[in-house]
Amino acid sequence: THTNTRLRSPFVLPPSGAPAPERATMPSTFGFGGKAVDMKKLFSSGEDALDEAIEEDMKELLALDMVKIEKEDVKFEDIPKPRVANVVSKMDLKTELELRNVAAKCRNVVYNPKRNAALVLRIRTPKTTALVYHTGKVTLMGNRKVEESRLAGKKITRIMQKIGYENAKFSNFQVTNILGTAAVPFQIRLQALSDGHKDYANFMPDMFPGLTYRMVDPRVVLIIHVSGKMMIMGAKVPEHIHKAFRDIFPVLKQFKK
Repeated sequence: THTNTRLRSPFVLPPSGAPAPERATMPSTFGFGGKAVDMKKLFSSGEDALDEAIEEDMKELLALDMVKIEKEDVKFEDIPKPRVANVVSKMDLKTELELRNVAAKCRNVVYNPKRNAALVLRIRTPKTTALVYHTGKVTLMGNRKVEESRLAGKKITRIMQKIGYENAKFSNFQVTNILGTAAVPFQIRLQALSDGHKDYANFMPDMFPGLTYRMVDPRVVLIIHVSGKMMIMGAKVPEHIHKAFRDIFPVLKQFKK
């Protein structure tokens, strides 16, 4: 026959006449990983022995990843500085071009007028990708230094002169955008940052995982991710990248996880 047995709650008193449960006692030994420590002997041997035992147990806890010690305060001087990832610039050759003719006479060229009105021209040194328009306007990208972008513009001017456009001139060179990358060694609470800086920050996690922060001085845009990595866009000189990162660092520290 099947009998119904109910588990007795530990908070219910035993029935009358039943033997009283044994009283819990403090264990005489304590330790981790099967290593027992005599508590009476430990406390009677003085503070030095106690401190030594605590230190050993803390080491075992850290090894088991059961305890995490807060890292020291991160200083700006101790983290890697931002680097320039791409320089975008423009120039004018001061002459109109027949792009089909240019594509026929130049190497490393892609020209598909049905897809793009510009001719894509690549040079190896310095490594640059250029968009050449029939009006003579040229957009340069792919460099990490302004000097390299300027040198690439001069080389493209020389190429055009060699293929028959002798009136081509290197003129109106201007940096339009410098893209930089940087990172901080801690995670960031993006929603709290957005709420605290509503005039500058925009965070819509359903559409894009990064937070957009528009800085006034220098006039750049930062795309900040929860991991601490960020992109800095819109700078005109490399110094703006470094200044923007230096100015945003104390703000990010206020909202670190």
